Amino acid sequence: MCKYNRGFTLVELVIVIAVIGILAGLAIPHFLDSQAKTRTARAAADMRTLQSAVEQYMAAGNTIDGLTDDQKANGAKVFQDIVAKGFLYAVPTAPQGDYYYAVSGNRIALNNCSYGIEKASSGVGSSENKRKITVSFINGLGTGTSGVPYSMFIEQYILGNW
Repeated sequence: MCKYNRGFTLVELVIVIAVIGILAGLAIPHFLDSQAKTRTARAAADMRTLQSAVEQYMAAGNTIDGLTDDQKANGAKVFQDIVAKGFLYAVPTAPQGDYYYAVSGNRIALNNCSYGIEKASSGVGSSENKRKITVSFINGLGTGTSGVPYSMFIEQYILGNW
């Protein structure tokens, strides 16, 4: 009677595990980059939606008064009023986690992000400065009182222009 050995040798198993490890090592950074790029794109889309709602709100004859230097507090106040008047269904929340910073080509961790309102330097709410009310991205790196304006966010985070 002949006895056959069935199965894989230890060397074959080690080679398969090594190949799987190498493939995973190549795929995981690309997966993390794509997640960061998706968060960045979502934040840009949310800011564009908020900016459109602010412009519609002001075009309907509403004014935005009493803005301070705290963009996060400004955003909370203004966005709630815009939702209450029906110009926006709900205020989007900024995605938390790594964002793709296209200027350097790296991911940066931003975990306390929100959207705010940047006030114009003068004449907020006046007819000549209505378009100077800008949605900003508060990146959570600082104190939360200032942020990156929408146009600068697109330039630096999406397009990679400095």
